[in-house]
Amino acid sequence: MAGYETAYTRFEFRRLIEKRAVDIVQPDVSWAGGITEARKIATIASSYNMPCIPHSFSSAVNLVATLHFLASIPNSRYIELDQNPNPLRENLLTEPIFIDSSGNLQVPDKPGLGIELNEDVLNCYRVS
Repeated sequence: MAGYETAYTRFEFRRLIEKRAVDIVQPDVSWAGGITEARKIATIASSYNMPCIPHSFSSAVNLVATLHFLASIPNSRYIELDQNPNPLRENLLTEPIFIDSSGNLQVPDKPGLGIELNEDVLNCYRVS
């Protein structure tokens, strides 16, 4: 049983893990409170010998944050990634993240999250 991407804190995940309600822990970085909180969740999962396979179903920024999180933990090699058309994932970055021919995603290696937002796309969604 994999889950639970809609749990928000390490305390909620800890209860699920301790009760063995999940076999695979799936935090969403943006819902869990960021990379630091997601790493705490992954650490708890690791202490129970459980894999952590993060969930990313929103924007390119969340995807990149999730990739950085994924690269920083020892108990994962995979990501659950939505493949439906999503302009905020596909067009938001000046250098989009894509799945390569081997089925891999590359973690940006520039400072910060390593991304630059496409201002034209931002303007399309801007609300005054």
